[in-house]
Amino acid sequence: MYNNYKIVCCTAAGRMRYMQYIFPYILASDIVDRYDIWVNTTNMQDIAKKGK
Repeated sequence: MYNNYKIVCCTAAGRMRYMQYIFPYILASDIVDRYDIWVNTTNMQDIAKKGK
């Protein structure tokens, strides 16, 4: 929460190779209340990794 506002971050996720860099920063943030990840790829290997 920041200034009495809930903070929601959204990422239209594509490739796992890029998500691995942004993901830790968002999760480590003290002000983020919710992190939504929208599956935005047709690469089945990336989709399978996101569920783990």
